[in-house]
Amino acid sequence: MKPCDVLIVGGGLAAMKSAVTAAKSGLQVHWIVKKKVCGGASFYPMMDQVACQVSTGVPEEDALYMEEILDASQGMASREMNQIYIDTIRDRVQEFPEIGVHDYHLTEAKVACFASRPRPTYVWRDWPAIRKNMRAIAADTPNLTLMENTALLGILTEEGAVSGALVMTPEGLDTIPCKAMVLATGGMGNLYQHNLNTPDVSGDGQAVALLAGAQCINLEFNQFIPGFVSPAYKTVWRETTMPYMDGLTDETGRDLLKDILPDDARRKECLRLRGKHGPFTNRTLSRFFDIAMMKGILQKEGEVNGFGIRYAPEIAEDMSTYVHPYYLWLKQQHKLDLAKDEVFIAPFWHAANGGVKIDKECATTLPGLFAAGEVSGGIHGADRHGGHSTGSCLVFGYIAGNSAAAYAKEKQQAPVEDAGHAAQRLFKQEGSLTPQELLPQIRTLMFRKGNIIREEKSLLEALNQLKQWQRDFGPYPYLHDPKGWEDAVKARNFLLLGQALLTAMLNRKESRGSHYREDYPDTSPEYNKRFTLTWEDGKAVSREETA
Repeated sequence: MKPCDVLIVGGGLAAMKSAVTAAKSGLQVHWIVKKKVCGGASFYPMMDQVACQVSTGVPEEDALYMEEILDASQGMASREMNQIYIDTIRDRVQEFPEIGVHDYHLTEAKVACFASRPRPTYVWRDWPAIRKNMRAIAADTPNLTLMENTALLGILTEEGAVSGALVMTPEGLDTIPCKAMVLATGGMGNLYQHNLNTPDVSGDGQAVALLAGAQCINLEFNQFIPGFVSPAYKTVWRETTMPYMDGLTDETGRDLLKDILPDDARRKECLRLRGKHGPFTNRTLSRFFDIAMMKGILQKEGEVNGFGIRYAPEIAEDMSTYVHPYYLWLKQQHKLDLAKDEVFIAPFWHAANGGVKIDKECATTLPGLFAAGEVSGGIHGADRHGGHSTGSCLVFGYIAGNSAAAYAKEKQQAPVEDAGHAAQRLFKQEGSLTPQELLPQIRTLMFRKGNIIREEKSLLEALNQLKQWQRDFGPYPYLHDPKGWEDAVKARNFLLLGQALLTAMLNRKESRGSHYREDYPDTSPEYNKRFTLTWEDGKAVSREETA
């Protein structure tokens, strides 16, 4: 394939922002998307709208904003990178039309998840219109080439720096020589049996970055949010509906919380606090809402049927921005009336707070490789403010595009190995297990043992199982099968990513924010530090972060 100066990888907000920004440099930019543009968590179809919070620009208020971010992160977020967010997010939201987002508006100020004060909040929706707009923008930019249905299989390097990519196109294996690469591939939700992501959100960027020698950080911190098991499977549950909800029951009608919180006052306080944030956190009494659900799941084998909630009829009369559109969307799109129908929920994987380690220029520890969006790590911490994931896609997608272009301007194209040799080097291994056998087992294993409730015995069991499966899986023969290559690559990546996450969870012997260890339920000063993770000699290695 023809070489380019900058290769953008991904289909969501961060990739869109990086591609458009890099193209402004005048360099040749190729943009590959595994499925179709406007995908991933940014454009999740079972969510009614997306939101991001912005700063006010008032110094005193922005200083309080920073302290709230750092408090939620419990020491695990970067002050420097969050200052960049606060200083620039107002500019980035004004540039929405550059990536085809026209239907956006500022709502009433909202107290975001894990925040204390209300702040300006932008919301947007209408994924098909944005996709149409973005394709038109790419087509009208002469030096930007958009290639959908093109998957990244590996990062190629020469003398310790990025030289290109091994990709799968509709025509087969190929390589794309490049001087710089931006990973904006999103999260890894599909690693889990039940998740609030589309199937293309499968950790490709994290896996290939680790294999190429880059570091990850904060992998133990990830968000689980209640999602609908039925009806409307995989719909995001909104915590703003909690005031109208009176409990949580199993299929027999038993109150799950009563087993853990027999005191009525504490149970009511748990529900009140749970209405203040979407993702699970162990910081307050609200943790028992999610723990009760997970314990109910772990007590049984087989399918997850979820746990019942009913809403008061008054929910239909709430006209606020964060209840009424959600209520109407469920009613119109999914024929579900929260004022009348029972809903069954369970803890679903939602998002990663950690990922490929980046600095303030969005550079990774591998020269020539940059990252932005959910694939990246270091910005967020143990808990993350609501709306900061999407906002970070805009802020750091912009920086990544600029940084990659500046890097590429100073580089000559290095030699790139041919696709056949690269595929053999990255995928050649003998084994009898098939992707079809592995994928459901990996996803169930991660959902049950790497979820909200974590403890050493089950984490070690899961880690050892993944190592065993890895020894008996050979993905290479499937790369030439048009119907089998995608599952084979996904299985290879899942085996690696699962080990990386479980190693990070094992390493942090405490509970902090989104990371809950039942065998270490307290937050420990000994762990007031961050950990990086690398892939060395076929295994995940965790170390304390160094400057």
